Amino acid sequence: MTEYDTANRFDTDAIIEAARLGVTTTPVELGTIHLAPQADGSVKVIDLTTAAHLAQLDALDARNGVDPVRKTGRFTLTEHASFSRYVRHHGQQLGTELWADRDAGRITAVLNGHMQEDDTAGRGDHRATLALKHTPAWAAWLGINGRQLPQAEFADFLEDHLPDVKEPDGAHLLEVATSIQASVGAAMKAAVRLDNGQVQVRYEETIDGSAGKAGELEIPTRIALGLAPFEGGDPYKVTARLRWRLTNGTLTLGVVLDQLEDVLRNAFGDIVAEVEKATDLAVLYGTPAG
Repeated sequence: MTEYDTANRFDTDAIIEAARLGVTTTPVELGTIHLAPQADGSVKVIDLTTAAHLAQLDALDARNGVDPVRKTGRFTLTEHASFSRYVRHHGQQLGTELWADRDAGRITAVLNGHMQEDDTAGRGDHRATLALKHTPAWAAWLGINGRQLPQAEFADFLEDHLPDVKEPDGAHLLEVATSIQASVGAAMKAAVRLDNGQVQVRYEETIDGSAGKAGELEIPTRIALGLAPFEGGDPYKVTARLRWRLTNGTLTLGVVLDQLEDVLRNAFGDIVAEVEKATDLAVLYGTPAG
């Protein structure tokens, strides 16, 4: 009775075994399945259709100058204009699918997906992904969001990112940040004579702030920034609350950015609209198979 050995062994193992037994070997072809008779009467199955062997076949074709049968591969782009251009150049007219993941800030193009006009299935192994990257300015302001910085450190940061400030005027805000001074005082708010004749006095601490050489500059409570969340995208208005604190005689300043999730959502939605316009394809929100 003939025995079939289906152990997961490479073709080189069979060649070595044949050489040891003194059996003449026959060249085999990658991408096919071969049956190799053994000296004990069994038959070894040599499977050259695995991914590893097919990769070797592709390497051989590339070395011999043979063009691939079709386009495959996965490519990543970081700006929507480049992504749209790649989709236009390499996508199939009726077989390209676009999938958006808002949370990840990503759009995936399946360039050889299922055909829309009939039941023809696509292989789905040629893909391009738009992986959006935050701009340095967005990352910088996000890095100080909600933090209180020493006055000099905040002023240095503001000076480096002055073009991002739209309201009030950036130079005005920088002068405020560098010249703001604060003082702590205490005011008597109430005196109550108790039944035992004692007087109870309540004090309330007050913190006063002024800016400018003569204290004539108004310290804003809110500012507006112009920031592009994503590389290659448009800038958006981002409002922020300006906060200053006096703790143990040390003045600190900081910003709290408002509604960042809404800004990111709008920015991603606008990029999706740009991609749809540039590629003439509808973007689906979800995850592609595979």
